[in-house]
Amino acid sequence: GGGPGGGGGGGGRAAPPPPPHDLGTGFRRFASLPRIGHHQDVSAPLAELSSLATALEELRQRVAVIADQAASDHDDDTASELFAVERALTGAGRRLGRITSAPRRRR
Repeated sequence: GGGPGGGGGGGGRAAPPPPPHDLGTGFRRFASLPRIGHHQDVSAPLAELSSLATALEELRQRVAVIADQAASDHDDDTASELFAVERALTGAGRRLGRITSAPRRRR
């Protein structure tokens, strides 16, 4: 016997692997974005990035509320982790803010 689905016809080739930039989910790996930090060269739609910055700020606020509650409940480990998450979200929001609010510069 043949393998799974092994009828005849000779069409038993496996699907080609996804291109190196595609993880099979439609998302690209971070390494494929060589211009990180050079926002003047980014051609991403600013409206979408602005929307993402707003969503990050909303998430940051929600995490902060939960972190404050954990701190008031004396759950120091959880509070500490959540405050670290809040700081990370704040940093991410600032970076997006720089991209969306900076004037476009040409080199």
